[in-house]
Amino acid sequence: MSQTKQLAANLGNTVRVSTSSGATAGSGNNQRFYVGRDTSFDYDSYVRFALDWSGVGRIVSAILSLYTDDGLGQFDSTTTEHPTVTLRRLTDSFSEGSGPSSGFQSNDFTSAKGTSSGQKVKAMTRAVFGLNSIDVTDFVEAWAPKTVKKRNGAAGGAASNYGIGLFGSTDKTKNWAGFSEDYTDATYRPIITLTYEY
Repeated sequence: MSQTKQLAANLGNTVRVSTSSGATAGSGNNQRFYVGRDTSFDYDSYVRFALDWSGVGRIVSAILSLYTDDGLGQFDSTTTEHPTVTLRRLTDSFSEGSGPSSGFQSNDFTSAKGTSSGQKVKAMTRAVFGLNSIDVTDFVEAWAPKTVKKRNGAAGGAASNYGIGLFGSTDKTKNWAGFSEDYTDATYRPIITLTYEY
């Protein structure tokens, strides 16, 4: 019989690069994730989850929940035509930094690479506080220890859990903003729902 557990986000950062000067900055404690291009900056975001393999024998599915924000942050994805995010499993680490809950500072900048293998391109909802459900079972199976079976019965990939990268494009019509792991209302923070069997 299948069981479920919630895997909460425990680390996140939103970073930006100036399109004119190349100057970099981050906002590690920001309550929002930004993805895409706005004014003169390109934005990406990173999020990592606390994994709990206790009692997990075989993975059935893993669904990531991300919520579109209220439009009151750095930019309003609810006014873009086609908000889109490319999700990639990160292959190296990022840092959160210690910046304020809004605004960017240079010493919070971090960079992490994501593999395009198994990446997800997701059309996000424009609705404020709208739920975006994304199947990240492949990512979670890659992180699973060898003692946990994938859906097909093979052993978990035992890859390091560096988290997930949320990447955008230079097309402003695809900008997206969502709530981060630091948002005041825990209801709207990123979470992975893991369904599994013993």
